[in-house]
Amino acid sequence: MRILTEKGISENIIELVGLGTELEDIESLLPDKLKCEIQEIKKKAMGELSQRMLRENVCIIKKWLDNEI
Repeated sequence: MRILTEKGISENIIELVGLGTELEDIESLLPDKLKCEIQEIKKKAMGELSQRMLRENVCIIKKWLDNEI
């Protein structure tokens, strides 16, 4: 995460990466919460990508994000 900060990566992206690094801990400590946490990270990532697309005026007809993972 330090490298991402040094590279000037958005704080929102760094936060998402940080949340992802905590999934193993969640799985071992609170396994019943893992699926919910993954969905929350996915929701935040999709929101961030949507905002970036709007800021950059990107138009994509069929988004890969529309497909369920």
